[in-house]
Parts: sequence; C-alpha cells; structure tokens
Amino acid sequence: MLKTTEVRWFQKSTTWPDVEAWFKMGAMDATIEPFRVDYYLSMPFEEELGIKVRDGKLEIKRRVHDDGVHSFSDRVSGYVSTWRKWSFPLVNSEEFLESTKEPWIKIGKDRTVRKFQAIEHDQIEEVHPRSLAIRGCILEFTRLTDMRDSFWCSIGIEAFGDFAESKENNVKSFLAKLIKETRCPILPVEISMDYPSWLSFLHMSSSKP
Repeated sequence: MLKTTEVRWFQKSTTWPDVEAWFKMGAMDATIEPFRVDYYLSMPFEEELGIKVRDGKLEIKRRVHDDGVHSFSDRVSGYVSTWRKWSFPLVNSEEFLESTKEPWIKIGKDRTVRKFQAIEHDQIEEVHPRSLAIRGCILEFTRLTDMRDSFWCSIGIEAFGDFAESKENNVKSFLAKLIKETRCPILPVEISMDYPSWLSFLHMSSSKP
C-alpha cells in the first residue's frame, strides 16, 4: 500500500508550451518514460475511487482525505488530496480486462518525470527518478489521449514518504521552492482536478449531444 498527497492540473490541448518549458527548468534532465496505455474502469461521477490496469498490474486508488483548495502563490492554486493505492499483479492483463465484462477507458500516456527528495523541513534537492528517496515529490508532465480524438496535457505533483512530517506540507514547500526559483506559469484552480474527476469530466463531455 502506498500513500501520496497530490495536486494536478489539466489542459485540453496537444501542447502546453509555457508549462512544459517551466517543467524542464531544473538541475537535471527530466526522464522521458516509454509511451504506455492505461485502462481505467469506467465509473461515471465516481471521484473518490480509481481502478486501472497498467503494466501487468491492477491498481486501486482511493481518496482518504480531501485537503481542499490551496493557494501556493498569486499565480498557482489547486485541489490537494491524499490517496491510498494498492497494486496487484495480473497473470494476463488482456484476459482480465475481457473477463470483467465491464467498460474500460483506454488512455494513452507520454509521461516525463522529475524527482525531488526532502533533505530537511525547508530543503529539497533534485535526484534521479530511479534513486531511492524516503520523503519527497514527483513532478510529472504528461500528454494524454483517450485514443480517439481527445488530447490533453497535465502537470502534477505527488508527495510521498514517511509521516514524520505532513506530506501536504511537502507539496506546499516543494511548490514554494519552484515558484521562488522560477517564474511558474499560471495554474488556476479552475483546471485543477485529480484523475477520477478528469475521467468523469471526459464522460460528461462525451455524453453531451
């Protein structure tokens, strides 16, 4: 079981130039992950739970705390939530998807990541994404497609680690450091949501006449 505190923003577009340029500012090059396809169980209007199949695993993610809206600066505000995630290996993902007889949403992802570890309460340094960090944050920029004709970009921060310090504060201190050191583009609360909320939005958009 993994516990994270997260904040994300979504933009309907094939590109998000100012956000991507800001994302790439750092001491190390961002790591580009291979393109992958995640299958999300279709659960319209369910915003507390996410179920998906990816890389031969079934992942279940449940929101355990809604931390509400946080203003990180006069340019950046978003919804912060805490989640628990469970992961179970699958012998055959395709057979599992077919056997459920449930609708699954196919989402393609081009994901680029940067990783930061918290050294002390107010100090965070960038490390290689594959390096071990007990407490810190993942910053990710992702291009998304529903494999039909809908294209999106997303920027997100996931705080992780032990609980000697509130991970919500990790998110705050991480963003405060980036905003202080770089000119962060405008990220308004109106486009801030988590994946279950975004999937519900896709469902509502696709069902409109």
